[in-house]
Amino acid sequence: MIVYPTVEPTTALWPEPLEVVFQSLPSRPGTVLAPKLPHLSIWEALVLGALPLIPRESRPHGIITWASEMFGVSRTSIYALGKRIESR
Repeated sequence: MIVYPTVEPTTALWPEPLEVVFQSLPSRPGTVLAPKLPHLSIWEALVLGALPLIPRESRPHGIITWASEMFGVSRTSIYALGKRIESR
């Protein structure tokens, strides 16, 4: 039997308040902003689209990947939402 040592994470990639806010907000029907993503409500599309607009040096490392996993969308979709929001 092989025993692997357990490793405790030493850093956090994003602050806890973002997760608390995400879990407490209700979800609504799809929006015109993200017509191909009907499971996203307007606030979800706006939150996801705002992430790539944060300057890279200020954005927490790994936040786009985390958001794509949490919301069930691709990273490409998140960047596309950011471009759509920026153009409006």
